[in-house]
Amino acid sequence: MLDLIRRFAGANWTPSRIELPGPPLTAKAAVENVFRCDLSRGELAAIIFPAALLEIPNPRPPDRQEGAGCALPDAQDIVACVEHLIGLGLLEGRPNIDWLYRRLQIPRRSLQRDLGSSGASFEAILRCVLIIRASELLRTGSDVTQTGFELGYTDSAHFSRAFRRWTGQTPRLARVNFSIAP
Repeated sequence: MLDLIRRFAGANWTPSRIELPGPPLTAKAAVENVFRCDLSRGELAAIIFPAALLEIPNPRPPDRQEGAGCALPDAQDIVACVEHLIGLGLLEGRPNIDWLYRRLQIPRRSLQRDLGSSGASFEAILRCVLIIRASELLRTGSDVTQTGFELGYTDSAHFSRAFRRWTGQTPRLARVNFSIAP
């Protein structure tokens, strides 16, 4: 939901407050640091923001390569379908293979066999999607902690180590490089 609001309000926008149901969090300060706002208890989960944000016009869609469009992948292309579903799953947290085979409504072993016959694996596709999404977030100015959290990491150090393993550079350096690139 925060990603949706930030799409309209800007990548660095922060909510006034977030309300969560349930018992008080033991790591409240850490969660507040990630969301960059106060966290309080409420009956429902809520992101509190000024009503003026409701008046912001829909930003233009991101530039895409010619012919790429926003179409769904071909249902026969299992790798493209898995990439697409993983990308959607990141909106809810880090998807795993169990989530994926339930979503596709096929047995786990069949999914693994289909991916293997295409020369791919769930782990390799997940890593590729994570690298692309991390690069997109860092390019738009998201900080390292927030980027890691949005990719399902609970600790920015774990995200930083994974990003360095994937790309050979730290996310902070990548962010700087993105900001000075033409």
